[in-house]
Amino acid sequence: MVMTRLPGVGTGRFLPVTEKQFLIMYLSTIRILLGMTILLVTASCRELGTQDSASSVGPADFWVAPAGNDANPGTKMRPFATFTRARDAVREFRKVRPNSDVLVLFRGGTYRIKQLIEFTPEDSGRAGGHVTYAAASGEKPIISGGCQITGFKASENGLWKTIIPEARDGKWRIEQLYINGRRAVRARSPNQFYYYMDGTIASGIDPVTGKTGSLNDHTFLAHHNDVVPLLAMPPERLREVVVSAYHSWEISRHHIVAVEAKKNEVYLTGRYPPKFYHYTRQERYYIENFIEALDVPGEWFLDRDGTLYYKPFPGEDMNRIKVVAPVAETLIQLTGTGEDQPVANITFRGLSFQYAAYLMPSEGQWSCQAACEVGAAITADYTKNVVFMDCEIEHTGTYGIWFRDGCRHCIVNHCFLNDLGAGGVRLGQTLPKLPKPSEITSHIKLDNNIIQNAGRLWPDAVGVLIGHSGDNQVTHNDISGMAYTGISVGWRWGYGEIPSVRNSILFNHIHHLGWDVLADMGGIYTLGEAPGTVLGNNVIHDIDGDGHSGMHGLYNDNSTSLMVLENNLVYNVRDGGYQIGSGKGNILRNNVFVARSEGVSTHGQLLFCMYYPTEQHLAATFEKNIIYGSGGKLFSVPATFGERLQFRNNLYWEPSGKPLDFVGKSFDAWQKLGYDANSVVVDPKFVDPAKHDFRLQPNSPALALGFVPIDYSQAGVYGNPAWIRRARNVQYPPYAYSPPPPPVTFFDDFENTPVGSLPVRSGSMVEGKGDSIAVTEETATGGKQSLKITDATNLTHSFNPHFWYSPEHRAGTSTLAFDLRLDEGAELTLEWREYPGKPYFYTGPRMVFRKGKLFVTDQQPLDIPVGAWFHVEITAGLGPSANGTWQLAVTLQGAEPKRFSGLKFGSPETRSVTWIGFISGGSHKSVYYVDNVRLCNSLISK
Repeated sequence: MVMTRLPGVGTGRFLPVTEKQFLIMYLSTIRILLGMTILLVTASCRELGTQDSASSVGPADFWVAPAGNDANPGTKMRPFATFTRARDAVREFRKVRPNSDVLVLFRGGTYRIKQLIEFTPEDSGRAGGHVTYAAASGEKPIISGGCQITGFKASENGLWKTIIPEARDGKWRIEQLYINGRRAVRARSPNQFYYYMDGTIASGIDPVTGKTGSLNDHTFLAHHNDVVPLLAMPPERLREVVVSAYHSWEISRHHIVAVEAKKNEVYLTGRYPPKFYHYTRQERYYIENFIEALDVPGEWFLDRDGTLYYKPFPGEDMNRIKVVAPVAETLIQLTGTGEDQPVANITFRGLSFQYAAYLMPSEGQWSCQAACEVGAAITADYTKNVVFMDCEIEHTGTYGIWFRDGCRHCIVNHCFLNDLGAGGVRLGQTLPKLPKPSEITSHIKLDNNIIQNAGRLWPDAVGVLIGHSGDNQVTHNDISGMAYTGISVGWRWGYGEIPSVRNSILFNHIHHLGWDVLADMGGIYTLGEAPGTVLGNNVIHDIDGDGHSGMHGLYNDNSTSLMVLENNLVYNVRDGGYQIGSGKGNILRNNVFVARSEGVSTHGQLLFCMYYPTEQHLAATFEKNIIYGSGGKLFSVPATFGERLQFRNNLYWEPSGKPLDFVGKSFDAWQKLGYDANSVVVDPKFVDPAKHDFRLQPNSPALALGFVPIDYSQAGVYGNPAWIRRARNVQYPPYAYSPPPPPVTFFDDFENTPVGSLPVRSGSMVEGKGDSIAVTEETATGGKQSLKITDATNLTHSFNPHFWYSPEHRAGTSTLAFDLRLDEGAELTLEWREYPGKPYFYTGPRMVFRKGKLFVTDQQPLDIPVGAWFHVEITAGLGPSANGTWQLAVTLQGAEPKRFSGLKFGSPETRSVTWIGFISGGSHKSVYYVDNVRLCNSLISK
C-alpha cells in the first residue's frame, strides 16, 4: 500500500491505493505528458517552419526526392519527384482535410524546372491550417531553373565549344551562363570598365524609320577605335550586339541597329527617354555578345548556329566543370486573385532557389531608377501570411523576391540572397499612378537576411526597394557588394500623400556600395512624404561611386518629409554622411557621421541641396549629432536657407586640426547668427576611431549634450554564429577606379546639325521661358549655319541659358577657338573649369563680354563691335608642370589679332580642364551666335 495525491484533489488530502493502481496511474500520467510534449513540439516546429524530418516533427504528409516518381504516393519510401506534383497533392489533401496543417519535406538534390511553379488561392492553408514546404533535416534541396550543358570540346584560340541544337536561331535564348556556380561574362568590350561616348546627335534621319526626328535618345557618337569590330558585321549579327549605357544613377540596355562608319554614329533599339548626356557629361557604355570580344578567360559567347564557346581560366578542367544556363525566368509565382482571395498561410523553409533567367526585350530596356522595370525570380500578388525562412536565392537575372500587389503580413527571414542580376527584395509597385487601397502591399517583415553581390546585370538595382508600400519592417539585414543604393524607401518626386508610410528601417548593416559604377546614391535613400517612418540604428560604411558627387550614407531626396533618422553610424562614405534634396519636418538626432580618412568631397560632411528655393517650411532639424572629420568643410547649403534648417546641441570635431568651415564662417560667427545653439567644437573621445571603434569613452563631452550611446554591434544579422560569420567574412577587393574619359577634340561648324536642334557635342541648359539654344540659318561664317543663343527676362537662374563642353584635358597645351557675334545687349561669360575643386571647382581661363566690351582680369577692356563676327582663340598649358597661365587672341574683322599673354588662371590650383562653358549673363532679351568651334590638344591628333 502506498499513499498518493490524486490528480485534481485538493492539497493535503491523500488516499490509499494499491501498488498496481499506482503503476497504472503512473504510466497513464507519463503517456499524457509525453503526448502533450509531442503536440507542443510539433506545433512549435511547424510554427517556426523547421527543416527537421519526421524524427522531430512527426510524419510528413508528403515527401519529394530527385529520384522519386510523380506516380508514387508521395510517402517517405515512395516520394514524388517534382515540386509541382507535391503542390497538386496538397490541393487534393486539403479538399479532404481543409483545416489541417500540411507538411511537405524535400530530400536534398536538384529539382530542375523549365517553367514557373504557380500557387493560387486553392493552394493556401485555410483557417486553422498551414502548408509548409521544407527541406528534410540536414539536406539541401535546390529548385533550379537552369539546364546543365555538356559536351565541350577543345577548339581554336584556347576556346572550348559545344553544340546546343535547341539554341539555333535564338529558339532557346541564353543570356546568362554559370560555370561551377560562378557567373561567367558574356563576351564584352572593353573587358574591364567602359568606353566613353564622344557625343550625341540631337536629330536627323533615323535609319530604322527613314524619318527625320529626334535621335539623342537612341543614338550616340563613339570613338572610332571602340567600334571597329562592329563595322564589318552583317545587319543580323549587329542587331544581336548589346549596349549597356550608364547614366549617372541608372542604366539602359539596347541592341544595335546600325553603325555609321565615317561619322562613328551608333543607332540603338528602344529609347532612353531622358536622352544621352542629360544627367552626365561622361556617358559610359560597353558592348557585348559578339565573338570578336571573346578574348579573355571567363568569357562566353553563343552563336546563332547554336555553338556555345567558352574560354576557360588557366587550370580550369573542362572535363569536370559544371555549366548551367537558366531556362525559367520566374521560379515561383504566388497568384492571388484579389484582396478576398489571397494565396495564404504557406511557408517555404530551407529551400534553395537557383538559376532564373533574364531575357532582354528586343527593343531594349530602361528603368528611371532602381531597376524598377525588372521583375523577380519569386513574385507574389495578393498573398497573406506567406513566409520564406532559411531559404537561398542565387544566380538570377532579376530581383530575388517581389511582393508586388496586395501582399500583407508576409515574412522573409534568415534568407541568403546572392549573385542577383538586379536587387534583393521589392515591396509594392513603382508605377507613376498610386495603387488602389486593395492593391497596396504592406506589413511585410524582412529580418535577419544577407543580401550580397546584387546588381550583376542591372547595377542600378537596390538591395531592398520599397515602392508604394507601408508599415513594413526591414531589420537586421546585411546588405553589401552592390553598385547602387542599399535600401530605397518611397516613390514620389513631389509632395502629397503616398502609401510608403510608417516603414521601420532598423539595425541594418549596409556597406561596400558604389564601386565607381553609379552616382547619386545612398546607403539608405528616400523619397516622398513618410510620416511614421524611422531610419534607426543602422551602420553604413564604405560607399564610393562614379561622378563628381552624390555618394552618401543617408540620403533624403526629393520631398522626403516627416521622417526620423536616429542612432545611425555612417563612416567612410565618399561624399559625406547625409544629404537632403528637399523635404519638410525631418528630424536627424543622435547620429554619428565620420569622414573617411582621406577626407570627404568638397561638399562637406552634410549636404543640404534644397532643390526648391521658394520653399519656406522647415526641412530638417539636426540635433544631438556627432560630426567627426570633414577636411574642414562641414556643410554645403544654399545661401538663402534661412529658417529651413535648424541646428542645435551638436558636436563637431576635425581631427586634422584644420579650422572648421561653417558655410564660410567660423563657429563663433555661425552661432552669432542664431544657429547651433548649445553645440560645441570638441573631441568626442571615441574609443579607437582609427580601428572604426566609435563607442564613446565614459568622459565623452557628447554625453553632456544629451547624446545617447549606441550599441553598434546590434546592427546586422544575428543568431547562429555560423550565420553571423557568413555575413562578416565576405571579402571585397579594393575599389578599382575606371580610367578618366579620353580627351575630347573636335571641330564643329554646325553644318551637319538640323536647324532648330541642339549642338551635337555639348550639353545645354534652357528654361523654356523664351530662352533657347538652337542651330540656325540666320547668320554664319564660312557656311550656312551657326549656333544661336537667346537670353530672356524673368528666368529662374541668371546663368541660363548656357551650354558646355567636357574636354577632359589633363596635360599638354589645349586650344579653344571659335567665331562669335554679339547682338545688342548680349552678355556672355566663357569659363574653363576643373571638377572637382574647392568649393566646387577650380577656374582656369575666364572672360566676360558685356556692353560691347571684353573684360579679362588685370587687363584693359577691349571694345567689341555689336552685330559683327570676330574670332577668339584661347590657349593654356595643363598638367602637373603647368604654370597657371593662359593666352588669348581676339581678331576683329579686318584687323590684326589682339594678343594677351601670361594671363592668370582664376584658381592657381587648376591643372586640367573638364568643363568649358558659354554662360549667358543677362537678365533681358538678347542674342549671340557661335560658329566654327575647334577644340584641340598638343598631345592628341585627330
